[in-house]
Amino acid sequence: MCSFRFLFVLLSIHILFLKPCLAEKGIDWLAFGDIRGNIETCGCDPRTDLGGIERIASLIARERAKDPHILVLDLGNNFHKNEAIKSKYLAHGLSLIRADASLVNYSELQTDHKLWGKRPFVIGNLDKSHVAFPLTQPYIIHKNTVVMGYHWDEEHKKYLKRWDHQLQQTYHKIIQEYPDHKKVLLFSGPMPDLRKATKSSWFDLIVSSNTKHEDEKPGFEEKENPDSLMRLDQPFIRMVPLGGVGVLRGGKLMQQEAPSVAKLLESSNNSSSPQAFPSLTDNLNTQKIDSFPISSIAVSWLDYTFDEGSPLKDLMREYNTETKEVFEKIAKSRLKDLKNSPFIGAAACKSCHPDAFKKWSESGHAKAYDILTKAGKDKDPECVSCHVLGFSEKGGFISKTKSPQFAHVQCENCHGPRKSHSLNPSVKPPQHEPKKICTSCHHVPHSSNFVYEKYWKKIEHGK
Repeated sequence: MCSFRFLFVLLSIHILFLKPCLAEKGIDWLAFGDIRGNIETCGCDPRTDLGGIERIASLIARERAKDPHILVLDLGNNFHKNEAIKSKYLAHGLSLIRADASLVNYSELQTDHKLWGKRPFVIGNLDKSHVAFPLTQPYIIHKNTVVMGYHWDEEHKKYLKRWDHQLQQTYHKIIQEYPDHKKVLLFSGPMPDLRKATKSSWFDLIVSSNTKHEDEKPGFEEKENPDSLMRLDQPFIRMVPLGGVGVLRGGKLMQQEAPSVAKLLESSNNSSSPQAFPSLTDNLNTQKIDSFPISSIAVSWLDYTFDEGSPLKDLMREYNTETKEVFEKIAKSRLKDLKNSPFIGAAACKSCHPDAFKKWSESGHAKAYDILTKAGKDKDPECVSCHVLGFSEKGGFISKTKSPQFAHVQCENCHGPRKSHSLNPSVKPPQHEPKKICTSCHHVPHSSNFVYEKYWKKIEHGK
């Protein structure tokens, strides 16, 4: 009994002192980053229907309407290589969000700096002998806070200086110039460098970019375990969620979240710019966020409740229009291959394989393209590729008007092109590997619950 009481008292003391520790000494802030090209949520899976530049802008607009003085931090790594259209609209959207400081990170160094926009980029370890990145600053002053930046990766070492005694003195000099200011470091780099930054005890808050591999897709693991966003087990060192699926909250914002300002956004004359929102400090009532346990990292997970009233609606309409134009160009270029297509379509399989055809026709695969049509994404190449037959192969799906027989996920998605087999049943072309085909589309974030062995049984059929 005594042991139980002792543990209860100990836990009470821990909870009592944890709140002030997590308040970052008076800094009220939001942080996002590592969007990594995920400009909008996929939407196929409710469990991973999180994130997107529209939702990030919506949340930040709500909070700024309540308090225009909060510190908004962008950890960078928002672009993805070989995705020029996404990068262009991400850059535009980020410029409209107007973060108070943006870290120069790995993907920024991989991207033409002309795409960066006029954002407040900060990095303190850029080698000044390289003038390729003229838009950067070693630190940024926001109200009573100094925001510094550090990024290191081996690939860009010719542009960067790694954390050593000399570089540490550079940071120390900045800190000494502003003795009464709070100190924030935006960090991206290996663990030894983070330990050195932490050991200095100069920073009231360190916000880190996400440490997951460059090509890893955002899922739901961080939402289910938000404490994984704490680094070195230190509450003042936070890591932004992967893929822009959530926004970190600090200071007073750990305990409160602004309500929706959708009606204000709808009545605004300029729905494309967060600058159009008046301050609503006297009019908005804050609401407690019950989803923030006192022992956890505070995060606003960007689900569908942030869809309404985003200040980037117009921008995303432009993005979707350009995406459709790209789709039309792709479709036009593929027309020449349709005449000699190796595909035949599921309807041709019915006469010889009636049972298999019936099982397919009753499955979700037979309606896959209709889902995109309903969502208005039937001309988005990234979405279409998983909802039709042979979109990435010669002679496969082009468009609903030009190749309706190849809409939806069909027999030949798994069995491979079968026109030659339909003309002569003795001809049996090589078959695709089913598991490889399934998992090429059924993976996080599209299909978080997919287990091949379980779901294969739902569509398994005889000859």
